[in-house]
Amino acid sequence: MLNALTAHDGPGVVLLTGFNGVDALELVLAWRRMQRAQGRDPFVVVPSRGEALDLTRRLAEEEGVILGGPAVGTVDDVVTACLGSQAQWVPPLVREAFVYEAGLPLWGREGSVLGRLQRPLPALVDLMEEFEESGLDDHQIRDALAAWAAGTRWETARTLAGELSLIVSGYGRLCRETGVESRSRRVRLAALQYGGGGGHVARPVGVGLWDSGDIDGRQWNRPLACCGFLTFTPAQQRFLQAVARSVPVVVESGWDGSYATEFMGAEVGRWLDGGAVHVPRSQAEVAGEASATAGVEYRLLKSSGRRGELETAVAEVVHLMREGLSPSRVMFVARRVGPWRRMALGVCARYGVPLALDAPMRLGETRLGHALLRGLREELTGKRAAMPEEIDLHACVSGTGSGSRLVPGAVSEATRQLRRLWVTGAPESVQVEAWDVRAAEAVCGAMQAMCDWGLLMGAHELGEPGRQGALSGLSAGALLDFLAETRLRAAVDPVDALSLVSATRMRLRRPEVAFVLGLVDQEFPEAEGARGLLSARLRRDCNRCAGVRLVDEA
Repeated sequence: MLNALTAHDGPGVVLLTGFNGVDALELVLAWRRMQRAQGRDPFVVVPSRGEALDLTRRLAEEEGVILGGPAVGTVDDVVTACLGSQAQWVPPLVREAFVYEAGLPLWGREGSVLGRLQRPLPALVDLMEEFEESGLDDHQIRDALAAWAAGTRWETARTLAGELSLIVSGYGRLCRETGVESRSRRVRLAALQYGGGGGHVARPVGVGLWDSGDIDGRQWNRPLACCGFLTFTPAQQRFLQAVARSVPVVVESGWDGSYATEFMGAEVGRWLDGGAVHVPRSQAEVAGEASATAGVEYRLLKSSGRRGELETAVAEVVHLMREGLSPSRVMFVARRVGPWRRMALGVCARYGVPLALDAPMRLGETRLGHALLRGLREELTGKRAAMPEEIDLHACVSGTGSGSRLVPGAVSEATRQLRRLWVTGAPESVQVEAWDVRAAEAVCGAMQAMCDWGLLMGAHELGEPGRQGALSGLSAGALLDFLAETRLRAAVDPVDALSLVSATRMRLRRPEVAFVLGLVDQEFPEAEGARGLLSARLRRDCNRCAGVRLVDEA
């Protein structure tokens, strides 16, 4: 198989299909070693920074010190290297503030569909990201929404299309005025750079950032291999196809033609239509894997409710640990980690089993974040927050009633004091305290970002430094709502620990024992608590007008 892969050594895309994630990774690493033997400096692209860190550690153990720059990263890392200093990435909190500002005419307006929300829900920001991941320009998105409004017989859908078009226009304007871009727009700009051959490329009107101008970017000259992805967004796929005009690009897909991977079929078709060389897994290798896994034992553990499932599974893990199996060789797999996180931490702590969470946590879900945000909300309503006497939250609020404002410097200082009080270093609470440290960093960083970008209502009147931005500023209540939803980067987990991962994040791992949680009749049920803003019917109607499938349907 490696010979088939290296036979196509020039520029272009080579598509690997039919492999499980672990075998595909081994093949990609063998390809990397061969590229290095030929004097090249290949780069491996994985879905997340956590996986990039794990793979970098492995390469460092196998090869020693890695010279010449990073060997592993994400698609965003490649895009940043191509764009250079241009197209600054907008921080997530600032992005939500842009959406909030773009929809100001709608919030609370009678008859408005989105106005009933009172504030932009995270689902609205996610929907904006879906629009951009489609690879469409702003004017194409507005044209699709206009066609949707004209073609639907539902008054609610017609109103919603007009309001979404207003937000798309306002969001694009704010990006141009402040000189920043979202992640998906940056990917699209990098693809445009390669469309013009690299270097200085004229920017089409309506792409974002500025209405006109050049992209001062750099040509990517390292062979690429993408491994561990389930799917790519259309914008990412377009970028990788553009890079493949000058260097070899290997793309690994789990598609094998079966019913379980049917949802990947359209993407595989786009790769092949774009000229990719298809290298499927041979039947001999499939048969070899089947014989190798013939002795794998499957057991069905019956239980009721999440706590019952966790109690049953963790008791099994304790039994395995007593027999000498390291917990790092055991994995809990769920459809989504979020609904299981808090209960899993509690059950594992009670049994004395270390647990590593392979998923971000929202600031409001941490101990420090929950207490701080609750205290600030009480102060905004005129109540005295129940906090340690060393913490003065009253100084964090200026004004009363609807005119209440947060004082960023005081909020940051109160957060640091609370962290010092609660972070003790006790072994039994090390994971909780690690998340508290991340929460404190996020709050202080958010306060600084809001001042730097001029996004905090009344910041300049309070003497806070920062730019006079194009926004009217976020109210204190809106800022606290946003902070509660802020996702934190993963804390440092125990090295020898049981892992709790989502089903989509286990492709590059092969545990000795895996417990699949949340099955109903041996299948994952539909996603619980879906936060999508558009119903399935409205999404289908909108997609027909746009001529593309939004990522959520893939």
